[in-house]
Amino acid sequence: MLWENIYGLLFNELTRGLYAKGSRFPTEVQLSTRFRVNRHTIRRAVKKLSSDGLIYSRQGAGVFVTTEPMTYRFDKKTRFSTHITEPSKDTTLKLLFHTTRPSNKEEAKKCGIKEGQLIHHIEGIRERKELPLMHFTSFLPAKMVPDFIKYLLLSKGISKALKKCGVSDYSRLTSKITAVSADSMIANILMVDIGSPILQVHSTDILNDGSIIECGNTLMAADRISIKVEFEQN
Repeated sequence: MLWENIYGLLFNELTRGLYAKGSRFPTEVQLSTRFRVNRHTIRRAVKKLSSDGLIYSRQGAGVFVTTEPMTYRFDKKTRFSTHITEPSKDTTLKLLFHTTRPSNKEEAKKCGIKEGQLIHHIEGIRERKELPLMHFTSFLPAKMVPDFIKYLLLSKGISKALKKCGVSDYSRLTSKITAVSADSMIANILMVDIGSPILQVHSTDILNDGSIIECGNTLMAADRISIKVEFEQN
């Protein structure tokens, strides 16, 4: 069949590296013009390439060549900036929301404070080459780091902002990892299809004295992140 011939040619071009990983794949119109066929034929070939994992679609952005997933490492010193594979220099933090407000009962319990005490509430995404990797929501006791948001806006790095607040060292107490499906909101934020697999991580970070400095929830696009858990050696 004609679409299978087109699929085979594009498959060979992709596997031979003719298209850079993470680059935009030609549109249906461009491919229709190239092969002088209708878009329905092209659509079948593209669908097969997508099911092979060679390309993927981003809502409202187009079709892109699949990149290698980034490895996110979990241990007691987990930080995004230092616990991701070599391309970490390509990652950026984009703040979507920040405020300081009274905590509710659930938030206070997670942060180890009394209900109503102030917390810093921040939300954002981590991107690599403008492709969202994860969305995070974090809560920090405002009394412990009153100027945190001011330094976060200046440094655009959580660890850097904490260091400016006098918190030079902290460690991961817990990381609870579950698999969920992307709803319409998170699908839009992470640029994935509704129902796509998402890794959800509920985490708690503590200071050396055991007090909680940060707790939060991170949603990771499962096809863009691989998890590596490291254990302490006795």
